[in-house]
Amino acid sequence: MNGPRKGIGLNTVKALKELPSVRAIYQIHYNTQYGEAGNTSPEFIANAKHPRKGELIKASVYPEKGSFTVSIGVDGPKRNFPIRGIFLM
Repeated sequence: MNGPRKGIGLNTVKALKELPSVRAIYQIHYNTQYGEAGNTSPEFIANAKHPRKGELIKASVYPEKGSFTVSIGVDGPKRNFPIRGIFLM
């Protein structure tokens, strides 16, 4: 089951937001339990505007380029991220 009252705890969200290496935190739903403090930025929440729509988060990995892309929805804007550390080939 999936929904707006599930997700990680408030302390975990806070810790992730404070990590300098984390460039984006994606969520399926806005977590109604904690308000803004317990959620990522609205542009990284798949079902923030239309909670019943069932939008997906798509990740595509390109090891030969050393990067991956993430988008909300199949045709949503793609954000590029480098693959770092042990994942580089």
